[in-house]
Amino acid sequence: MSKIKVSDYIFQKISDYGIDFVPIYQSGNALNLIDSVGKNSKIKEFVNYHEQGCGLAAEAYGRFKKLGVCLVGSGPAATNLSTAIMSSYCDSIPCLFITGQVGMFHNKKNRSVRQRGFQEVDVVEHMKPITKYSKLIENAENVRYEIEKAIHLAVSGRPGPVVLDVPFNVQVTEIEPEKLQSFKAENILLDEKKYAEHFDYIIDQINLSNKPLLLLGGGVRSHKNVELTLSLFKKLNLPIATTWAATDILYFDHKLNLGNAGRGGNRSAIYAIQESDLILSFGCRFTTKVIINEKEFAKNAKIIAVDIDQGELDDGLVQINKKIKSDLNVFIPNFHSYFEKKSLKNLQLKKEWLEKINSLKKDHYIIDESLKDKKDQYISPYYFFNKLFEVANDDAIFIPDAGMNITWTYQANRLKKGQRIFTGWGASPMGYALPAGIGTYYATKNNQIIIIAGDGGFQMNIQELQAVALHNIPLKIFIINNESLGNTRFPATKMFGRSTGNDIPGGYGWPDFPEVAEAYKIKGKVFNSNTNIELELEEILANKKPCLVDVKIDPNQFMLDTPI
Repeated sequence: MSKIKVSDYIFQKISDYGIDFVPIYQSGNALNLIDSVGKNSKIKEFVNYHEQGCGLAAEAYGRFKKLGVCLVGSGPAATNLSTAIMSSYCDSIPCLFITGQVGMFHNKKNRSVRQRGFQEVDVVEHMKPITKYSKLIENAENVRYEIEKAIHLAVSGRPGPVVLDVPFNVQVTEIEPEKLQSFKAENILLDEKKYAEHFDYIIDQINLSNKPLLLLGGGVRSHKNVELTLSLFKKLNLPIATTWAATDILYFDHKLNLGNAGRGGNRSAIYAIQESDLILSFGCRFTTKVIINEKEFAKNAKIIAVDIDQGELDDGLVQINKKIKSDLNVFIPNFHSYFEKKSLKNLQLKKEWLEKINSLKKDHYIIDESLKDKKDQYISPYYFFNKLFEVANDDAIFIPDAGMNITWTYQANRLKKGQRIFTGWGASPMGYALPAGIGTYYATKNNQIIIIAGDGGFQMNIQELQAVALHNIPLKIFIINNESLGNTRFPATKMFGRSTGNDIPGGYGWPDFPEVAEAYKIKGKVFNSNTNIELELEEILANKKPCLVDVKIDPNQFMLDTPI
């Protein structure tokens, strides 16, 4: 290989890895890197209108592809990116975030000044707590090693974000990559005997129990072969409760599906967990959103948990009786093969537990807490989402944003087989859904990506409508408008008898969203009645162009917070 500029080499490695979409935003300190993206014929360079939008688009792309990648500049550009980095860190999404940096001559290093280069900030230290790896490439000779190491760390083990900070002088240096040090990943051998012991133990415990169930977390999504995963669950034949992050592993009327556990979940799942005597957990973090009350959660159940992260096994909010540290990409196929080798038939539930599960699903799965008055003036979010899932294509992708709209979406979902639903669960940043929808489109080319946002969250990244309009991305955007920041207005009013910063009297307002959409040359509509929703949704979803709908709901519409 002849000499090549470092910036060209970095994006050659990225395109060779199969990445064809890189959101960027301009910066003087990243000019060479940006030019290298532009001249790489295998990569679609894409301009978002805020660095956070770049990062969230890349994060969503990483949920569907091997790796999400984005590129921004130094200083405020890099700090704007940190929300997206946090989101990929919390949800274990493989991402490579590249930042341009001032040249090493202007780097303050260990000097006592606050800043030496213009727009300089110590990106590495700033990002360390929310990355798997954060590195300043000080010398061009290290670039091959660092890019190979960064990609490996992002996608291996528990996936997550990595950051490479590339100084201007390093970007322009010419190198001969084949002469540079490469990164060699450690080869971890599979202990088949240990796995067999785990599988024997799990089957024995299921057979000894009277009320067993599966609890699935977002880690299950790390195993890309969903059909194999579902085949394993069919063999185990246990009722299944999911966290929000694992919702779309099953569809609404799957016979094993009890719905979501935790706050904003389905009573059927929550009650089943409380009655169970054995919980087999895959890839689930035992946090407040899932367990509701750590002193009462599944207090009669033995918990067997499989997770790749020992920290999650050791430091969750509940006591785990049997901890199995394993990558589900290894555990699931091997557990599936175990059934074949042992010639085991599908496990059978005890009659009483099966009857109880069927009763719970029949009586407590469906949630509808619609306000009954003013039905001709406002939309019921429960009725709206019920119809939205029903009308949408079998492969539609739903992306709620943050706040109450997430809870309504998950509580009222009627997922069909093949549909997907996700959001930035752990970080839950307001403004997530719109840029995430852009990244999802370039990862999937799906013509029915449905954005669901509140009137507050949507304003956080409203500028990304320009990207949607410019590229004619066929996103369908539904703003669930309760004319307030309801997720905090309700508890504030309950706690203090007043609300500050959540509504017009408290200093919060909102624009005419359809008019904003029209300013970007995107069709805007208003829904303010439950009448004819189904027909209007069919028309909107069938159109191949972007559309924004202002869905007017009663400001007093609450969300059900399900207690144990």
